[in-house]
Amino acid sequence: MNAATELVIRRATQADRDGVVAALTEGFSADPINCWIFDNPATYHRYASGYFSCYTDYCLKHGYVFIAGDVVAATIGMPLDALRRLESDIEFDAKLEKMCGPHFVRVSAMNQVMAEHHPNSPNHMYSVFTGVMPSHQNLGLGARLVHAVFDLIDEQNLPMYAEAGNENNARLWTRIGFSLVGHPLPLPDSDLMLHPIWRPAKVSVESAIAQ
Repeated sequence: MNAATELVIRRATQADRDGVVAALTEGFSADPINCWIFDNPATYHRYASGYFSCYTDYCLKHGYVFIAGDVVAATIGMPLDALRRLESDIEFDAKLEKMCGPHFVRVSAMNQVMAEHHPNSPNHMYSVFTGVMPSHQNLGLGARLVHAVFDLIDEQNLPMYAEAGNENNARLWTRIGFSLVGHPLPLPDSDLMLHPIWRPAKVSVESAIAQ
């Protein structure tokens, strides 16, 4: 047993907000798509932390945020209806542009690709980001966080949708119950692709009896 398996997984509160932003910022610091968006290492932390703070704040209010231990890892997401409200939220878009500065062009381009291919039905939960501090990566914390979300959505009989940032991550997601769906989504002016994945709803015994 490693120390990571003993870390408590729990629902985050507003008091954990800065830790969540830090975990996502550091956890994605070597991610190819994130490095494509924030392509200046000298200003990475300034703009990437602003980017992740926008989504963390929204998910704390309208979705879910789970953390591991003293926020060494975090996962954030939201239900479909919250995502659709976000896509037309002018104030959020203005805040995102301000926080991302010169990198907003690529953020906006990626968001457009994702919005155009995001399924409209059935109703589902959307996993936005799962990030782990580099010091705690490859210890299974990401999977433990996602399983905490499974517990949440299984109570509601909801499926889950996400986009994996590369083929390796997509394979990791398939090990915990997701399947690749559709086709990879190319990002403009790059050779990078997003890989849509889906986890079907787990119908409870009580629900099946009721039907």
